[in-house]
Amino acid sequence: MNKNKLSLAPKSETIASTLTTAVLTLYGAQGFTEVGEAETWSFDGDFLYYKEAGRLQILQSTFKGTYFIDTNETIGFKALGDILTGASPNGQIVSLENITITSPSGKGDVIRPNSLPVLPDYKELRVAGAVSYGYEDSNASYSVTASGSRELDYISLGLSTSISIPFNQKNTTFDLGVSINNDTIISELFTPKPLVIQKVLAAISEQPILSRTQKKEVFDFLIGFSQIVDTSSFITFLYSYGNQQGYLTDPYKVISIVEENTGRLLKHSPEHAVVIYESRPDSKITQSVYLGYKKAVGKGVFSFGIRALENSWGIKSSTFDTDIIIYLNDTIWIKPHIRYYQQGSADFYRPFLSENQLQSIQGCLQCYASADYRIGKFTATTLGLELGFDEDKFSIGIETYQQAISEPKNKFGELRKVKLVPDLSTILIRVNFKLD
Repeated sequence: MNKNKLSLAPKSETIASTLTTAVLTLYGAQGFTEVGEAETWSFDGDFLYYKEAGRLQILQSTFKGTYFIDTNETIGFKALGDILTGASPNGQIVSLENITITSPSGKGDVIRPNSLPVLPDYKELRVAGAVSYGYEDSNASYSVTASGSRELDYISLGLSTSISIPFNQKNTTFDLGVSINNDTIISELFTPKPLVIQKVLAAISEQPILSRTQKKEVFDFLIGFSQIVDTSSFITFLYSYGNQQGYLTDPYKVISIVEENTGRLLKHSPEHAVVIYESRPDSKITQSVYLGYKKAVGKGVFSFGIRALENSWGIKSSTFDTDIIIYLNDTIWIKPHIRYYQQGSADFYRPFLSENQLQSIQGCLQCYASADYRIGKFTATTLGLELGFDEDKFSIGIETYQQAISEPKNKFGELRKVKLVPDLSTILIRVNFKLD
């Protein structure tokens, strides 16, 4: 694709849900590409390296191929694999004491004062694949995709379909997409019961358990349109709806318990703090709206987008994203990128619980609490720069991500002396290629 052509389609896809991503890329529909009869195959892919300071790192490879049956029909293939290694936060807060945390296997790991408790030696392998069929002509474009992914403790299968219809002399494009996923969560050993105290140095199989596997169903719906404003710009509006039902709790996350008056960690022993397993609602409905604007500026393209999101867990977020493609000559371009994100916390976000709170919710089936900072209040800024060669046949980009996590307002005693959850810094490097 020529960089001068306007497109809102993202350059990469997340690995959390192949089908959901397929639906969300609908907003890239802007006009229809005529496929040359001589072209039979097209290939592209990318390599990605992601690193969190002191935590996880990811190596990922994606390869996609498109077979052109004729000028109207295509079959697409996608394969993805990645490896996650490093240390993963388990939900416990930073403290001024040495503590020993319990891993899912029952192993004990010592955490130093003023350090974020993490599960070391974290390893995860993910593989995913998708097959799609697409048809397009001057009147419409539609596609059907089947995909699946497999991790050590997660299996996802699903289907998606999308349709784009141009009208108003092709100045306006209507987009519609639906996807469904059926996911199976397989904990490393067993799924622990929520809001119960974790046994010290005991594997999950020795903890109070529910079962080894849990189910989750995901439904996503998207509707939107793109409108050409003039010969060099267009806008896009999208509305998306998502419904998740089933097991949405993280079986590996725990919550710290502190003494009622001092704010010190409640202890089983001098080395072992009291923690409970988290609990989240078994349903989540998410709605969002997106407004995007693109304009050709000389040989480059300027883009700006805003998104507002709200879900039934009480999380509200807003995103501001902008980039511009600048041609240095006929074949080399650069693309600076800035993204700002702000999020409010879920209604049941609790970085810690006091002894009295523990007594009131322990074993409660309709009570929820989680110390996962990802559903807490924070802001994040992404700065990126991409360099491309030979149109878009090869590019390399780098991004930095800085996340500032808000501290809870109800800190007291010892809790006031530390930042309970440190901020996060990451770096991402991606190499994209295309073979004609």
